[in-house]
Amino acid sequence: MMLLHKCDRCTQEADHHIEKADKKVLHLCWDCYNAYLCERLGLDVAKYAHPKTITVNRQRFKVKMEIYHDGVIYYAYKGKPDALQTISFTAPFEMDGKLAVEELKQRVAKLLIPTTMMEDDFLSPMGVIGVEYDEETYDDLAFVIDGERYDSEEFLDLLLNYRGSNLLYIAEPRLPSLEAQWFGNEEQLLPKTHDDDL
Repeated sequence: MMLLHKCDRCTQEADHHIEKADKKVLHLCWDCYNAYLCERLGLDVAKYAHPKTITVNRQRFKVKMEIYHDGVIYYAYKGKPDALQTISFTAPFEMDGKLAVEELKQRVAKLLIPTTMMEDDFLSPMGVIGVEYDEETYDDLAFVIDGERYDSEEFLDLLLNYRGSNLLYIAEPRLPSLEAQWFGNEEQLLPKTHDDDL
């Protein structure tokens, strides 16, 4: 059984657990984690504000944002929790949330709205295949195509249709499980500065 913690800054359930230099653990929810990292990086979290949902071609997607030490990742997602269709856009810190979400919408329209799997079990020329842990074993991979999960064997069977082909890919962050718990050290979250080396 997982020990649940409340966020140290608000009343939400914590899903980020950061061990500080003094060995105390800071428990934060997703939003407070983003605010905390912005504070530590000298950024204004309000700059990255975004709508909770977007609509692209009459399809509604939820939106989440995550601060990283080198930029801001905006995720659009929909579907069943165990087979989320997701797409992301990593924005530089200089770009505000409004502009980043417009870029995210363009990526959704181009890559996520058209189906990846065609009726004859062939992949369309362009699409999105999510790669995640198989929730049953955590040692194997699961693949998400158009909101459906495929295990490794099913996916390899699908790839038999592409013998003699090159499959081009772009690796990008995928929205983690919405139930995930994050554990880390504060020093791993923030970029090293020249002052740290002195």
